[in-house]
Amino acid sequence: MLILYTIAITFKVRCCIIIYHIYCSDWRKKKGWTQEELAIRAEIGPSTIGEIETYHKRPKFDEVVKIANALGITVEQLQQKP
Repeated sequence: MLILYTIAITFKVRCCIIIYHIYCSDWRKKKGWTQEELAIRAEIGPSTIGEIETYHKRPKFDEVVKIANALGITVEQLQQKP
């Protein structure tokens, strides 16, 4: 049980490191959307989108997935400039 728990923690930490920098605003602007439009489509608060884009908030993995899905791209693409 301890081994599985350790693996889960290691995986979660690696995910957070990998997704720390995303190009949310670049992809959003490419679509011609406002922060509010992306927030509605991703079902995330507009202030959260703003905080992620200005690097005041580290996005949670589920937020990154929602943003990528709303933009119609993969999480991997979201980590790269459009």
